[in-house]
Amino acid sequence: MNIKQLTWQSLLPDENSYHELLQTASSLPALGTDAVQARLQESLSLFSHPAAKRRFILVKSDESECYLNTIAQLLPPDARAQQKRTAGGEYHFDNHRFIFTPADNGHFSATRPFAVCDWVEPEQLFGQVFTHHQHVQLQPGLIHQINGGYLIISMRSLLAQPLMWLRLKQMVCAQRFEWLAHTEQHPLPFPVDGMPLDLRVILVGDRMSLDEFMLTEPELSEEACTGNMSLTVRLKTLSSSLYGVSLSMVC
Repeated sequence: MNIKQLTWQSLLPDENSYHELLQTASSLPALGTDAVQARLQESLSLFSHPAAKRRFILVKSDESECYLNTIAQLLPPDARAQQKRTAGGEYHFDNHRFIFTPADNGHFSATRPFAVCDWVEPEQLFGQVFTHHQHVQLQPGLIHQINGGYLIISMRSLLAQPLMWLRLKQMVCAQRFEWLAHTEQHPLPFPVDGMPLDLRVILVGDRMSLDEFMLTEPELSEEACTGNMSLTVRLKTLSSSLYGVSLSMVC
């Protein structure tokens, strides 16, 4: 068996093939998010198509607010446009019951096309019922504000609050919002009508969160759309050679 001893110079990386790229890197045009995340943008475009039936998409990515906002920027322009206030309505109290009436500009009509949540509490998501003496008031939640739009949420937030996730999943699948007591100790003081819900959920998680979610929700994970936040991009040099360059997002 022949043994060849290498010198330390042989172990140095060969930078000659990258010399031209490194010399001209500062003059390269800046790449937009859509160019770097072309595959994820295509997945979100298919997911947000009006004819698409699926209500959930799983995106593998860091779960920080910076990455969630980047994913929001990749939604198609019509999905990011301001929603018309047609999804929702108003509640009025009659005969010891809150009755829902559809309305274009009601207190429970949509006010924005999407929301980004790296963490959210059930009261923030579903709204609250306030009681003061004999006065009862319904407070809209995030779901009401984005009804007809998109919820971009961290899987970590849902895994830590399983009851909130189960309620959200049931409402999104049934396409109907139901008022539920947040705790058994504080039931609703009066019956409250449900209301139509048209919501699509973008679930964002890193490798560990995604693995845990897929174990707890195997059927949904099988049926849901999928996407992946890419951390590499190919740069084309003047000599038409392609080099893989690693990227790290700076927030």
